[in-house]
Amino acid sequence: MTSLNFSALATMANDSPKDYMNFLLPIIAVCDNDKAGRKLVKFGHYIETPETDLSDASDDYIQYLMSKYI
Repeated sequence: MTSLNFSALATMANDSPKDYMNFLLPIIAVCDNDKAGRKLVKFGHYIETPETDLSDASDDYIQYLMSKYI
C-alpha cells in the first residue's frame, strides 16, 4: 500500500479483541469470501469482499477501493 501512498495495517486476525479494534478507526475490512472473512465482517465500519485476494489485485483496483472511503 505504501507504494500507492496509502497507509494500511494487516491485523492478520479475524477475531481481534474489541479494545484492539477500537484503536483503529474507521476500519475498512477487506474480507476474503470464506468463513474467516465472514467473521472479520463484524469488525469493519466499511466492508469490501473482492473477488480476488488483495495481494493479487491490480494497483488500479486498490486505488478504486481507497477512493471510495478516503
